Amino acid sequence: MRGIELPKRFQIPGPWHARYRESYRKLVGESGLPTRSRDMDEGERLVGELLSPILDEGSAGMGRDRGSLSWKRAVGGIARQDSRSPS
Repeated sequence: MRGIELPKRFQIPGPWHARYRESYRKLVGESGLPTRSRDMDEGERLVGELLSPILDEGSAGMGRDRGSLSWKRAVGGIARQDSRSPS
């Protein structure tokens, strides 16, 4: 991708945790997202579960299940129940 090396997993840059933790908490609070999402570490974990398989190219043949917030093996373009969660 234009000479940019993508990371293999999503991660918030280290200095951002201290610098933006309170701003993040306030912004999420105003967004109407669930209370658990107000913690930056939890937000990083949730986004990482979504993006890391894509960055690591581990999502091929997988579909995203919105209900369980996990990747599932896709059959005919539809996510199946026998899933594997990304680590």
